[in-house]
Amino acid sequence: MQAPQPTALGKVYLIGPVTGDSHWLSGPAKQCLAEAHLVLYDRTAPPPRTDVLRPSVELVPLQPPSIQAEYLAWFQQEVIARLLVATKSGRTAVYLRAARPEAAVAGVDETEMLHAAGVPVEVILEAAESACSTNLPQESPRCTAGSLLGKHVLVTRPVAQSADLLSRLRSLGAEATVQPAIEIAPPPAWEPVDRALVRLDCFDWLVFSSVNGVDFLLERLKTLDMRPQLFPNLRFAAIGPSTAERLRQWGLEVTVVPPQYRAESLADLLAEHGAGKRFLLARASRGREVLAERLRASGATVEQIVVYTSRDVRYPEPMVVAMLRAGKCDWATVTSSAIARSLHAMLGADLDRARLASISPITSATLRELGHEPAVEADPYTTEGLVRAMLEERRPEA
Repeated sequence: MQAPQPTALGKVYLIGPVTGDSHWLSGPAKQCLAEAHLVLYDRTAPPPRTDVLRPSVELVPLQPPSIQAEYLAWFQQEVIARLLVATKSGRTAVYLRAARPEAAVAGVDETEMLHAAGVPVEVILEAAESACSTNLPQESPRCTAGSLLGKHVLVTRPVAQSADLLSRLRSLGAEATVQPAIEIAPPPAWEPVDRALVRLDCFDWLVFSSVNGVDFLLERLKTLDMRPQLFPNLRFAAIGPSTAERLRQWGLEVTVVPPQYRAESLADLLAEHGAGKRFLLARASRGREVLAERLRASGATVEQIVVYTSRDVRYPEPMVVAMLRAGKCDWATVTSSAIARSLHAMLGADLDRARLASISPITSATLRELGHEPAVEADPYTTEGLVRAMLEERRPEA
């Protein structure tokens, strides 16, 4: 009796980051979905449209870890296990990965784990309006010039602030892993904030040094059933374009954004209006005092409120350390001095196993104080400037 022939392995397609339903996916991504016998998708992303899929497809929603949770290795293991079961029976499987960073698990990418298991895998990287498959040659018209194809980037921002940077990196062909260096949380108590907010009509300026500050303060105003639009004489200042854009999303007009996105530049502009004016600064639980000191020196009255807490992540994911030591991280992004110090405490000399991309001269100076030399520095001091610096490999001035 002839022995049964082993079933040929099926194939896995990893598609993401998914930012909308399958109507907006690229042609290659839709073709993969049409071939699939099994489709896994994160609940944080919309499910695929059924008209793209075969009638007999098995659809399995997955619940990624919440943003409050640590990255959980079991979630990644669950995904891999389901994909392996499908491919070992000869089926084609697709995993739609959400754009939200909390849907990812810090550590070895699923691609490497599937390759190690001998499973054929293809990654389709979805951008806002285009896709770039890692199996395509770099000169393909779907891979933009200056691609980060084949590079692995360690993103170290807080989880809730990583989505845009992750999406941008992946649209350029990079693999990206999130290892937060700091965590963002509400302040220990809201009472000091509330006491200032009920006196908003006493202030001339409300000043924000981060997107986090905007979100936490304005959410608190909503909780208090207050709207900043009720104070027509109150003017708003933002440290940079991202912070200004978030204020506009809340329906507020921004009066001042400095030409250089740092506290010194913002202080210089506001000091021109400082004498006799009252400023309320919305800030983190830690940070430099440059802005408050310069405004007071200009004759202004300054009050500061802590609207969110920034604390260090004490321990890195073991798989992140393993990746660094194995030389599998090409870049690590460093987007603040607080992140630089936390990374140094977490990783020590292992941090230098990746090339460091610094967001500003101040962050670069902090890295050097800690014994780490940045490979590139953003100009302008934004996440997009950071990405461009990696693409162009612009070295910072010491």
